[in-house]
Amino acid sequence: MARSNLFLRVLSAIILIPIALLIIFKGNIEIFFIVISIICIGSLLEYLNIIEMKAKIDKLLSSIFAILILFIFVFYENYLAIILSAYLCIFLTYVLFKYGTNEFVCRAGANILGMIYFPVLLGFTLKIFFFEKGNYWIFMLLVLNWLTDSFAYFVGISFGKHHFTEISPKKTVEGLFGGVLGGILSVLLINYFFIKSDKWIGIILLGFLGSVFGQLGDLFESGIKRSFGVKDSGSIIPGHGGFMDRFDSLFFTGPLFYFFIKFYIKGY
Repeated sequence: MARSNLFLRVLSAIILIPIALLIIFKGNIEIFFIVISIICIGSLLEYLNIIEMKAKIDKLLSSIFAILILFIFVFYENYLAIILSAYLCIFLTYVLFKYGTNEFVCRAGANILGMIYFPVLLGFTLKIFFFEKGNYWIFMLLVLNWLTDSFAYFVGISFGKHHFTEISPKKTVEGLFGGVLGGILSVLLINYFFIKSDKWIGIILLGFLGSVFGQLGDLFESGIKRSFGVKDSGSIIPGHGGFMDRFDSLFFTGPLFYFFIKFYIKGY
């Protein structure tokens, strides 16, 4: 079973990596927005299934607001408060009348979490595109997530002896450090060959924090699933599960990269 899953993971990577590279280096902001929107809606629909808001009208309204929040956050950030206010007034009133007072707080709170977790956090990755050499920074971001995941996986299954947390029982301390090593290695390589920033200490720190944040994103998603007794968020990506399973790290590392570039790489 483990070898079969590994084969599917590798096969999916062989297919998806060239597509991702083509989008990053040849696509424009419109194409990238469409891709991020697909990830956002795919993840949101999986999340709604997990929290048992499976009605078509729930999914439709949530998807519409998610795309609006993503679009406005990325392109018209000054108007974000307006769409968030509209969401709170319209959708949460709908939740109150549909589910009643007994379930209102739990369902409303869970939906609010989804509206921040998916469109807003993913929006930071999209906003990186606007920086100078933004496509290379996004490339670095994705390679960091990939190598962190790969190093953590292979180090964990090869040397893992000390369990890290019950949130995700298969994760080990050894795998955690392996992931950090992969994260640091990834940013050093991409910076050396493509970005060529002379702020090497900051780049190393970015690799360390990016790997830690990515693994925290993985744990956060595991916490959501375990809260509802779910193993995988979906099955759309063979060997990886669903959108949430594959892109869980991106939700945490995207904002980190955005603020690092904005406030540390000044005048780059």
